[in-house]
Amino acid sequence: MKKYLTLLLILIGLMGTSIFAQTIVPSTPSAVREGDFAFVKKLKAVGNGLAMDINGDAETVSMMLKERLEEATGEKVKSFKKGILGVEGVVLEAISGNTYDYYYRVDEKKGSSPASSTITFFASVGNYNFMDSGKYPSEIDATKIWLQKLYAWKRLKEISVEEASQQTKLAAAEKKGKEMEEAATKLSDEGTRMEEELAKLQEKIKNLNSKLEENKKAISKQEEAQKKHKNTVEEIRAQLQKLLNEKTSLQN
Repeated sequence: MKKYLTLLLILIGLMGTSIFAQTIVPSTPSAVREGDFAFVKKLKAVGNGLAMDINGDAETVSMMLKERLEEATGEKVKSFKKGILGVEGVVLEAISGNTYDYYYRVDEKKGSSPASSTITFFASVGNYNFMDSGKYPSEIDATKIWLQKLYAWKRLKEISVEEASQQTKLAAAEKKGKEMEEAATKLSDEGTRMEEELAKLQEKIKNLNSKLEENKKAISKQEEAQKKHKNTVEEIRAQLQKLLNEKTSLQN
């Protein structure tokens, strides 16, 4: 029974993971556009960067990108100019083994349903000297791929949490199953003990009934003997009374 329960929990977990992955992770990567973008929104200063549209509101997407950058670089994301977040002087192995600065901005698209946003991402060699595909083709290509894998990375993180949750539930189910097995064993042992006690009680009842029958027979014999004795006594009394009532020769 425990094995079936374990298999059922694993199957349910895998089905849930598969369905959720299909609905969240896009079948094709999002397109990434390279161009000149305003580094700080509403200011004239622009820099070469990459832009990618992504499902989700700005807060959710920004947090997802923050977690991704921090995990990849080991550094905390900081807030720089208005609306700009990023890390400076770090190595992001998926993009390059060199030390660079990475910045991003997330803008939510107004009126979109479901919510969607645009990530604008900048890679700099330092002092806001932003990379472009002309001078840094491999880094720009690697950055595009890194951005396109954002959803997949997030989903893997969620799957890890789901797997941990399933393992916790499975461990709890196995513990419960073990407790139930132990309880069943105790009840079985108790039932065997009670059956043995019942057999002993039935034997005692049988012996008592046998003694009761013997006692009844003895009482019956005593009653019969008492009846005979009573009859004998009555006869003797009657004879004696008769003698008393007869007139003797002296009385004559």
